[in-house]
Amino acid sequence: MKSEQTSPTARRHRLSKILALQVIDSQQDLVKALKAEGISVTQTTASRDLEAIGAIRVRDGDGNFRYLPPDQLGLSRTPMGAVSAREGLVLDILSSGNLAVVKTPPGGAQLFAGQIDEAIKRGNLPRAIATIAGDDTVFVVSKSASGGKDLIDDIWKFSGSGARKPIKSGTK
Repeated sequence: MKSEQTSPTARRHRLSKILALQVIDSQQDLVKALKAEGISVTQTTASRDLEAIGAIRVRDGDGNFRYLPPDQLGLSRTPMGAVSAREGLVLDILSSGNLAVVKTPPGGAQLFAGQIDEAIKRGNLPRAIATIAGDDTVFVVSKSASGGKDLIDDIWKFSGSGARKPIKSGTK
């Protein structure tokens, strides 16, 4: 198939369709899938396009990694194009000392931590100073030595879930 030049918008639209229909687990695989459809891009361009559409690499139900667009992750885009969390992204929040420990679905922690980091930079979460993210857990560090508890309501509100109390394991 002959390679064609496409606009970034058209290319990203096609990329979203590919991600919805195929399991793409690496940027190299995405470059190959686009090439099979006649769209030639570099890995750098594929990476930028993934970021532009808000796709993230997550673990699927079979435990395999794949890229998914935000609409397949229960996420939405803000009017400025940024990916924003919906209520389902935060499953639980606990505290310990100066930490709030946020539990997310598998693959959701890095996305949520990035959003919290941006909110910290903008001054929207003034009690927090930084995050550390794994696959399904985010540590949010409080400015005060015992501020983890204070962060819980802030993070619930930030997540769009309102102020909620953490779910305690083993209680009814």
